[in-house]
Amino acid sequence: MALHADHLVLPISQGEEQIGAISVDRGAVAGLQNERHHLLSDVADSLGAILQASRLGIELERQLRAALAHAEEIAVCRGGPRWPRWTTSGVRSSGTCTTAPSTTW
Repeated sequence: MALHADHLVLPISQGEEQIGAISVDRGAVAGLQNERHHLLSDVADSLGAILQASRLGIELERQLRAALAHAEEIAVCRGGPRWPRWTTSGVRSSGTCTTAPSTTW
């Protein structure tokens, strides 16, 4: 925890790694008793897991969109149906097949 002229800065950590910080207005913590200090530290500690979960969710969504775009490209190459509802990511097939059509299933 660091005290600045107008705010208090608490580190946000995930494991041993500091991944960010939360800044609290010094006036909001004026006369800070030990319980409040402990509560602020607990909140900052909890934010590390929340930020990590958010990052993982974003990465999972990115991977899903890439997989769906690739599935659409394969379907087009095989002459199968296209699923336009899966292309909301803005990723479109180039129109050229990079995957050879399969004659066996």
